[in-house]
Amino acid sequence: LHLLNTFVLFFNTFWIQVVSYYGPTHLQDLYLDQPNRVGWLVEDLLGGKLEGERLQLAERGSPLLHVSSTSAPFLFVHGLKDDIVPISQSETMHAKLQEQGVESTLIVLPEAGHGTPLSAFVSKEEQSRVVEFFNTHLKK
Repeated sequence: LHLLNTFVLFFNTFWIQVVSYYGPTHLQDLYLDQPNRVGWLVEDLLGGKLEGERLQLAERGSPLLHVSSTSAPFLFVHGLKDDIVPISQSETMHAKLQEQGVESTLIVLPEAGHGTPLSAFVSKEEQSRVVEFFNTHLKK
């Protein structure tokens, strides 16, 4: 769904750190909150309506439901005006990570939408922030 917009660095089978650009964190909520906008994407991803076994697949595929105290550090970057993946998806995941004592940073771009304008997500400032995040956690 947003695999190209979420970058994950891993070593062997352990996640080291995650940078998420406006990615969904709970598929069922996304499906229910945005049925006409992105509901069909979730259905396409899971092979049909979200019921029965596909509902269970949606839950298993939702990062929000897999947060624990051993989760990797996260950096979320999300546009406040995103009308495809609501910012609440990043906010909820960020809060849950913090509740578990996991380092999590949420950057809200006030004038940005869902990856637009592109300049907001690829600015020098944003590139520096991501590089700093990677450098901080790779050196631990």
